[in-house]
Amino acid sequence: MESLPPSSRERYVASERWEPRHISSRSPLRDSVPTQPINPGDTETTVGKRPLIIITGGVDAGRVVPIDSSVITIGRSLDCAIHPEDPGLSRVHAHILSVDGQVVFADAQSTNGSRVNSERVRDPVRLQDGDRVQLGTSTTMMFTIASDDEVEYLSEAYQGSLRDPLTGLFNRRYLDTALAAEVKLAKRKQLPLSLLLLDLDHFKRVNDEFGHQAGDEVLRKAAAVLSAELRAEDLLARFGGEEFLMVARATALPDAYIVAERLRSAVEQAAFRWKEHAIPLTVSVGVASLRFDGEGSSPAALIAEADKRLYAAKQRRNRVVGA
Repeated sequence: MESLPPSSRERYVASERWEPRHISSRSPLRDSVPTQPINPGDTETTVGKRPLIIITGGVDAGRVVPIDSSVITIGRSLDCAIHPEDPGLSRVHAHILSVDGQVVFADAQSTNGSRVNSERVRDPVRLQDGDRVQLGTSTTMMFTIASDDEVEYLSEAYQGSLRDPLTGLFNRRYLDTALAAEVKLAKRKQLPLSLLLLDLDHFKRVNDEFGHQAGDEVLRKAAAVLSAELRAEDLLARFGGEEFLMVARATALPDAYIVAERLRSAVEQAAFRWKEHAIPLTVSVGVASLRFDGEGSSPAALIAEADKRLYAAKQRRNRVVGA
């Protein structure tokens, strides 16, 4: 980690590129901004490439963020360019700046602090290829320099790491991380949170009668039918096999039941086909809501409760159980 001298800062503080509305008045950037040029050797290694941040830990793990603007803010606030759901972050936690061919990281006097390569950041530092950044308690990032082709590859790899290859929905790995963050957020803001666990009825018959290719096609179509019913704030993932899980943010149990019934009806009315064969399909749904203390207050307990209610729904099939 290379600390930078505060020489010649006036030119940068005065520059309109700073966009003051994105900079916290508490930020050390107001007082110390380095201006020394990048080393010639560094310039030779970055021809045709551009700097970027790869988020390596937290809900957004794998996300690739090119550093194209002069100031990128990071924090819990939705006004920040990067706003992970990490309760350990301050509303405006840190800034990343592109200044005269350099990329500079500065902590915005956050509550839990920031580290670059395990060293606590107190003054703005210049990032070098491969540097690792930790913000708050769980969000980690890596700084690197890559070509446009490499950026595209990394972005595709990021999407691939989040998505189930068959249905295109979020995968179980992403779901586990996202649900943990949603539970923390709901508790912090005292907002309702509900889970809908859905299981396709008699799906084994589809594979047995028409083959696994037909089963795959039914799963893809079911994912599309469910996705079409989602609200903007919902998260839908493939939970495993023929099971899907929806996270309904800011939704209490009565409203979650209504959402579940809408999803159940949509699947029942959809036209599933394999070649010339019509395949009738229904879904059973278990619904559970977060409790704020005791049992039911963790992601695992929330899933277990939804699974228990799904089991009850499966006794009669094509129904919703929410209590």
